[in-house]
Amino acid sequence: MKKRFLSILLAALTLFSAMSGFISCSDKELEAYEGELYAQVLPIKNGAKGIITIVHDDGDYNTVKYMNMQLGSMGLTASVAMVANKVVDVNGKETKDAEKWQTLIKESGFDIVCHSQEHSFYGLTDEAHSGSYEHRDNGTVEYDFPAGNITNMTAGAAQRLRTVFKSSNQKVCTYAIPGLPVLDSAYNGLNEEASRILAENFVACRYSGGSATYGDVTVPFMNDLSNINYQRLNSYTTLTSGTSEEWIKYVDDAIQYGGWGIFLMHQIINQETDYIYNVSKEKAVLLFRHIRKQVATGDLWCASLTEATLYTKEVETAVAFAEATGKGIAVTVYDELDDNETFDQPLTVKVQVLDSWGDVARVKYDGKKFEVPVYTADDGTKYVMVDVAPDKGVALINKG
Repeated sequence: MKKRFLSILLAALTLFSAMSGFISCSDKELEAYEGELYAQVLPIKNGAKGIITIVHDDGDYNTVKYMNMQLGSMGLTASVAMVANKVVDVNGKETKDAEKWQTLIKESGFDIVCHSQEHSFYGLTDEAHSGSYEHRDNGTVEYDFPAGNITNMTAGAAQRLRTVFKSSNQKVCTYAIPGLPVLDSAYNGLNEEASRILAENFVACRYSGGSATYGDVTVPFMNDLSNINYQRLNSYTTLTSGTSEEWIKYVDDAIQYGGWGIFLMHQIINQETDYIYNVSKEKAVLLFRHIRKQVATGDLWCASLTEATLYTKEVETAVAFAEATGKGIAVTVYDELDDNETFDQPLTVKVQVLDSWGDVARVKYDGKKFEVPVYTADDGTKYVMVDVAPDKGVALINKG
């Protein structure tokens, strides 16, 4: 509450001071305007109805290269849950494959998610300890871990990934929990100690399975935007036995119920095999095309895991302000999160403009100038949608 009050006060001061810094043509109509203009932060970017995130697990180079070729041509994005030792060892030395991965990620713009250092069981406690567990395939496995092993395999891996992918400005602030074949209380490495360490070091963790309930309807693997468990984000694993029709329905469910659907994909290959995690390019591309179609309608936001996580976290406490001046409509956004380099995801703000404005408005924000469409609401008022990051300055809107 205190930060909300301070945000309102700061917004007023920021709007006042910012106006003197803008150089634009005086708008007498705006200057004479005496009414209030609404500014509403939208729950999903661009006013979409649902969110879809595509996550590739483990780091299969050929699969990610294929995804880049397909998704890039469609204007879509994805996340790569990278097992760190594919590109860097525990001592911080880059592997022989690091350079090609750096080039691919920079080219694709895909988001890097930490998927542990080695995709292996990392212990029951962060203290030094030893013991055994029952492995589904390998029987009894003995282990002897040094102190700090869980932290090193999770937070340490994230730091090493940030260093490797520094050129593409990867935050690596989300974690993809490995599905480990361990048949004891440490299944998936999510005992109390591991869960605490993950929560302290990552803003969200992707989990396999789960469901969301909308009224009387339960949608498997979906995330309810009104009640998100960021440490157990549900995800839908695409398997050889699945069909593109099932996956497409999952996309449509996200739109219908206003949810967030996360696809978990492993290898995408030419022809499927008996291995349950392989899916064919034929089925995958049908899914990608449907996602593109729904994005084009404006009903769907295809977001990386980091983008969707930061957006939905910020929007929970975000508030927008708009003020009409002779220099334009000034818009600011504030939230109650601690200001840092992680939470800088721009939020879409629906801003009322004057009824006399035409089809296009001009925007100046963050050192850039661009145009946005002017829409007409059901009640006849006109509005635009602009993306403004919380606590990151003023967007100035003028008629086109």
